[in-house]
Amino acid sequence: MEKKIKLYKKKELSEIMGISIGKIDYLMKENEISYFKIGKNVRFREGDINKYLKKNYKEERI
Repeated sequence: MEKKIKLYKKKELSEIMGISIGKIDYLMKENEISYFKIGKNVRFREGDINKYLKKNYKEERI
């Protein structure tokens, strides 16, 4: 059985991450987050989102 890859639309990613679609466009333009282009549609893989979040995680210092 093949594992399905979860893909997110910009609007879904915006809601998940709590950022604007404009910020997502900026991250795409700056090659900060990986994405697929399928025709005119843009999709983001769950693994790429997690990689971006992990790379940009800043642990709170006490």
